[in-house]
Order: sequence, then structure tokens, then C-alpha cells
Amino acid sequence: MHDYGWWERGRCFTALCALLVASASATAAENLSAAVASVTRTDLSRHIYFLASDALEGREAGSRGGHAAVAYISDRLKAFGAQPLGEDDSFVQEFGAGYRNVLAIIPGSDPVLKNECILIGGHLDHVGYGSRLNSNGPIGRIHNGADDNASGVSGILEIVEGLSRLSTPLPRSIVVAFWDGEEKGLLGSEHWANNPTIPLDRIKVAFNLDMIGRLTNDTVTIYGSRTAVGLRRALVRSNEATAITFQYDFKNRDDSDHYTFFRKRIPYLMIYTGEHPDYHRPSDDADRINFEGLERITRMTLHTLVDLAEAPKCGGFHERCREETTLARIKFGAAPPRLGLTWSGKPQPDGTFVVIGVDDNTPAHRAGIRTGDCITEVGGVPASAVGELRDIVRLSPGDLELSIRKAGTDVVESLKIQLDGVPLPSGLILGRDETDPGTLVVNAVALHSEADNAGFRDGDRILVDHFPGAAPDRATSWIVERSGRMLTLPEKQD
Repeated sequence: MHDYGWWERGRCFTALCALLVASASATAAENLSAAVASVTRTDLSRHIYFLASDALEGREAGSRGGHAAVAYISDRLKAFGAQPLGEDDSFVQEFGAGYRNVLAIIPGSDPVLKNECILIGGHLDHVGYGSRLNSNGPIGRIHNGADDNASGVSGILEIVEGLSRLSTPLPRSIVVAFWDGEEKGLLGSEHWANNPTIPLDRIKVAFNLDMIGRLTNDTVTIYGSRTAVGLRRALVRSNEATAITFQYDFKNRDDSDHYTFFRKRIPYLMIYTGEHPDYHRPSDDADRINFEGLERITRMTLHTLVDLAEAPKCGGFHERCREETTLARIKFGAAPPRLGLTWSGKPQPDGTFVVIGVDDNTPAHRAGIRTGDCITEVGGVPASAVGELRDIVRLSPGDLELSIRKAGTDVVESLKIQLDGVPLPSGLILGRDETDPGTLVVNAVALHSEADNAGFRDGDRILVDHFPGAAPDRATSWIVERSGRMLTLPEKQD
């Protein structure tokens, strides 16, 4: 008599494990959704209308209005459960002529990754009553700085509140920073970088939220996306729900606090809705803020921060970002081959094609194909009868069956090769961006080609790891990133 009960118990245990994993994933997603939903335009408005009120007299660094903003921010951080990271177990780091940075930390939960930090910061000061050095006029009147930068401060406060809603802290620690003296020359962030309250090498990525309150044409400018591998993808993933258009700017501008970290070789992301006629004028008031847009930007930023805090690997400064300041100066690598071999242009007398080159670490190389081998069949059809092999490789949805006669022998091997990449339409010139793995960069689209007809445009990025497969009629679809938004091509016609 045999006991087969262990088999059934094993099946039940496996099913239970799968159910627990699925349940945990669903719970994590619900937690994140709750955190993101806690960011509301009502709360953002409450913060901005206080910080940009006449009572704070323009929040000039070191002034009584600036100190009132520091007190307000500190009280909010305490209410949200963040831990002080200033001096003497407080939220404040004093420096200069009465200037005050506000600093906090939300410790991570992973035993190892908690020693790494994502910093999210923005400057809290503005220009007070204005002067000839810092105002576009008229001077002598209160410059409330609602967009510059009560908008960034309010966004950060809402992000901290959102993080407090998570049932489990993020794996990495989150440093929260409100810089003073930015309007006087990045003084606060410079002071902290030279006198950090935690080791600076723990900071893997620094966010800078500066002027995020005037969303126009649904577009934000993103700086710093090339300062580390994976930053662009994290932004794009986090933008699926908010669907904001990104304008990537590769310059490393030196007029806001992210530049302090850039100079220290720390990757950064700066999110910015752009300059406007009220910039450094008394008219930069709370009633001109686009609160719906600010809510979306803040939610997207929170999502991005969570993405990076949970990533297996984060940070690592991309040195070439110093020179890659325009699209024309970015050196995209060659797109990786799907198969990785080249063959003779004409068949041999016996109808086979000679392999004349095999690229290292490609599907062909891993399958054991070498220079001098002969291709005898493709998909069970004699090689001489299959037409253009390049098109077959390009269009194949996955596996490619090849029969190969090894060089100098009569031995024929039947191989089933898993191709890299995805099937693609003709008419694309593709590249590879080392800071954005898992994508193919569309450098050019031939006019009236299959790719042009499918809707591809120069600058699109094909998300290889989102490929959904091909229909039986080879009508294939592709997911691309275009200016921060994910689209499926061909787009459905109404």
C-alpha cells in the first residue's frame, strides 16, 4: 500500500504559498494606493495658503517669517511620525545668519537596504520683500512665493503624510529636507552637504521639488533622468495613473538645490513646471496655483520615490551625464541583435547558407553556433526556400528553429533558439540607452514604412519587457514610452 497523501499535501502547500504571495502583493498595492490617495489638493492648498500668506512676509532666510515656516514644517513632520535629523535631536540645523534647514528621516524596514537613503527635498525660503538683486519687481512689497517654493514644500509634506499611511516602512530610508537660504545661493543644501547629519554616501538619489505649482499644457520638465540607471523608467512606471507629459531636459542647471548633490556625484531628479510672469514678483500668490496639477505631480513623485526605495538596486552616478547635456550629445549604443549571427548573402550549391560571424553573448552564440557552420533549414523548411532570413528573425515572436550543419562535418543539429528582444516592424533605426535598460530607442522612422504606419515616431522608446506577444496573424502590438507616457501601438482608431 502506497501513501500518496504527501503529493496532495504538497499541492495544497504550493497553492497556499501562491495564494499568500498574491495576497501580500495585493495588500502592498492597496497600501500604496491609500498612501497616494492621501495626497489631496485640499491639504496642498492648506499648506500653501499658510506658507504663502502675507503673515510670513515672503519667508526670507533668517527672517521671522522664515522661522515661522520652519516651525510649521517641523510641527507637520512630528505629526506625521517622521524622526528628527537635525541637531540636538531636533528637526532643525542652524547655520549662517539665523538660517535654518529642516531635516527628518523615515527609517527603512530592510535590515540591509535601510542603510541606503532616498532624499526628497526643496527650499523653504523665498525673497521676503524683494530687492534689486532678487526681484523682478516691484520691490518693497511682500513676495509670497506660492509657487517658488511653497508648492514644493507642500508637495513634500503631503508625500511624508502619504508614507506615514504605509503599514510597513519602505525598504530604504527616506531623508526629508527643507533647505533654507536657496535664494541666497543654495546655502542650505550646501551647508548640509558639507556638514551632513548622516553620512552623505548613504544618499543614493536626491529629489528636488522646486516650483511645481503651475502645471501648464499637462507638461512638467524633468531634470536629472540620466544621472543614474533606471531613473527614467521609475518615472514612467509611476506616471501611468497620472499621465503627465514629461519634457526631459538633460542640462544640469546650477540654480537649485539638486546641483549641490550633482556636484557630489549623487544622482538626482528635479521636477519643475517652469518659469512664468509671476516669478520673483509679489504676484506669485496662492490663488494662481494649479492645485489639480500639483496633486497629480505630487502623487506621481510619491509613486516614483516608492519605486526607487523598493528597487533591488538604486543609485550609482552615471559619469557621462556631465557631457550628455543635449539629445545630440548622447551616444546611444547599437541595438542588441535578436539572433546575433551573420551569414553569406548567397546560398551554397547545396542550398545552405554559411555562417560568417557570431556575436558573443547572443542567442546564436549561446546555442553553440560558430563561424563556418551552415544553416540548412529554418523552421523545418530548406534554407534556400525561406526567402529573407532577416525578416523571419525580425518578425518571429519568440523561438526560432534552425537546423545547423557543423563546420567540417556532416553532423546536423536541430536547435530551438529563444530570440532576444521583440518582433518589430520594418523601417526603424534603433539604439540602446545604457541608463534606460529594457528599452529600444527609436532614432529614426522611415517614411511610409510598416513602423511609420503603426504610429512610431522619432524619440519613442519601445518597452521590450512589456511586449504582449503577437496575434496568430502576426498583427503585433508594442508598448512605447513617448514623453513619459506609455502608449500601445498601433493606436486603436475610433
